[in-house]
Amino acid sequence: MVSAPWDEVVTTALLGTDRRPLPGFLTAADPDAPAPTALLEHAVRQRARHRAARPLGRCDAPAAAPDDPAPWAPPAAQELLGRLLARPVPELLNAWLAAAAARGVRPAPEHWTDLAALAATRPDLDRGVLAQALGPQGVWFVAQNLAWSRLADVLARPVPGRPAAPAGPVPDETAVRARPELALDVPAPWPRELAVAALRVLLGGQLGWRASRYGAAVGARLSADDLDLLDQAAAALPEGAGRGQPGLRLLQEAVAVAAAAAADRASVDQAFDDDDDAPTPAAPPQEQA
Repeated sequence: MVSAPWDEVVTTALLGTDRRPLPGFLTAADPDAPAPTALLEHAVRQRARHRAARPLGRCDAPAAAPDDPAPWAPPAAQELLGRLLARPVPELLNAWLAAAAARGVRPAPEHWTDLAALAATRPDLDRGVLAQALGPQGVWFVAQNLAWSRLADVLARPVPGRPAAPAGPVPDETAVRARPELALDVPAPWPRELAVAALRVLLGGQLGWRASRYGAAVGARLSADDLDLLDQAAAALPEGAGRGQPGLRLLQEAVAVAAAAAADRASVDQAFDDDDDAPTPAAPPQEQA
């Protein structure tokens, strides 16, 4: 179909279809269509044709991904990372990334998007160990997505050294009861007295709906020698939470979450040590929006 001159269509639109009749080809195309509808639909089609005919812009090709000879983490560790990302607890992911960085192995590319998306929104995910674990290829991958530009800038910076111990004294139980988050500022593994204080706060019921998240953070920080504290915490809870005891259900769930987090934390080193034969690195994935 041959289109009417665009200026004729514009003139009709400006004057209004009640003052100027439609061009003949528009009325012939659909005699039953209301005049304003026919005019607007023709304008939409013309705009689409105009945009489709416009040549695409050009840009420089992105820099090629750098080589990285570091092997992938073993399959057991990759499987564990997938489970940790499905229900992310930053303390557990930090432990996984630190273990990978210490062994000079990397997360598989299928995990890079989830790690970057989480790091971009969760400041408690350690960007330093993330950069070390991802390696130059993983950091390059993050930089390809403009939505992660701030994260990419952080990952590209040199990783500063970390103190071996907390800067300040370990808070006592009174301080932890007043501000439960104080305990979470102490890096893992915790001394036993801090673990006892945090679990007493958890069982005290003052955290409400935050209990499960706090329990996961506590479980991820317990040392292997203090896992018996979780059994003691579970034994201290009354049995049989009913409908009239929502607070008790929250505490039971929080203790169960803490136990699961502690089990996952204990499995991190085992997952890396189960299989020392990691596959040869493959090409990095393409940019993802």
